[in-house]
Amino acid sequence: MKQYKAYIFDFDGVIKESVRVKSDAFVQLYEAEGADFQKRVESYHLANGGVSRYEKFKVWNEWLNRSTSETAIEELAQKFSDLVVDNVVASPYIKGAELAIEMAHKSALTFIATGTPDQEILPILDRLNLNSSFTEIHGSSRKKPVIIKDILTRFKLDPSEVLFMGDAQTDYHAALECEVDFYLRETDYNTAWFDGKPGITYIQDDLIYLTEIISK
Repeated sequence: MKQYKAYIFDFDGVIKESVRVKSDAFVQLYEAEGADFQKRVESYHLANGGVSRYEKFKVWNEWLNRSTSETAIEELAQKFSDLVVDNVVASPYIKGAELAIEMAHKSALTFIATGTPDQEILPILDRLNLNSSFTEIHGSSRKKPVIIKDILTRFKLDPSEVLFMGDAQTDYHAALECEVDFYLRETDYNTAWFDGKPGITYIQDDLIYLTEIISK
């Protein structure tokens, strides 16, 4: 089995079962707009996992013909953050995630690349006692292909030496663009989209198989 020098993890849906936590919070924010609009919000969020919430709020405000100014979007982002942090921390781990992180950290470079803002993911990981388990932690201040290419350059890694774990279309496209191997964490919300897609190295519904990859 292939040996890797670096492992890059998405967070929501890969380390923590927290995609639905955020989906519920997005829906709650638009309660005043009615059920039909809330369904549109939820569908868009699930179809665009890994995309920054700031970009999502801009899209939804455009749908509502509302301001997409920095102030308006930041206000929504703060309300959202207040709703989700505690629930993300409390959400269950993906099966195998804790052991995989521990094993990967002992044998290789480890990174997080997430669509969660930097100022939010750091305290979340701190509360989970995971900060020290990663070489670097990268939030949504940069897009994932930029993060991956930067890691490859600074750590002098060949793309073939890197495995990226994700569950969203943005993760998949980032892996393809950067030519790194991709471990898809398959779920009920992404199975249909990924069915038959090329360029997926491993497909599993948890991270237990990742521990086998690391241990070889």
